[in-house]
Amino acid sequence: MKTIRFLFSVLVIGVGAQLAVGCVTQAVSHNPGNAWKQRVIVRHPTNTRISVAELHLRKAAGDLLEFQVNAVNRSPHPRQLHYKIDWLDQSGLVVDTPNSNWLAKKVEANQPFSITAVAQSPKVNDFRIYIR
Repeated sequence: MKTIRFLFSVLVIGVGAQLAVGCVTQAVSHNPGNAWKQRVIVRHPTNTRISVAELHLRKAAGDLLEFQVNAVNRSPHPRQLHYKIDWLDQSGLVVDTPNSNWLAKKVEANQPFSITAVAQSPKVNDFRIYIR
């Protein structure tokens, strides 16, 4: 009887540990499927030859939204990219910020690169980034 209780306890602890690990894995999942396609818009993808690999999101200090887009320049040539971020409030309306302009980024040939940004207002809860 003690052996059965012991085995049952081990089984319950093992299943509980697997469920906990599963929850943690889901909670830190940064790129479920193609969810990034709603937020990362690559203009003229055949010309730029940019491939988005993943998107990471988190809340930074002061409850500000922070993101990082990891991508690859699949061109055999270096590129000068331009990107613009539209920060969105809870209603989906654009929150105008001083950094809402087009910015330039040089990316090397056949190399990965990333774009990281932090919202400037706690009103922001989503974003769109346009890359051309």
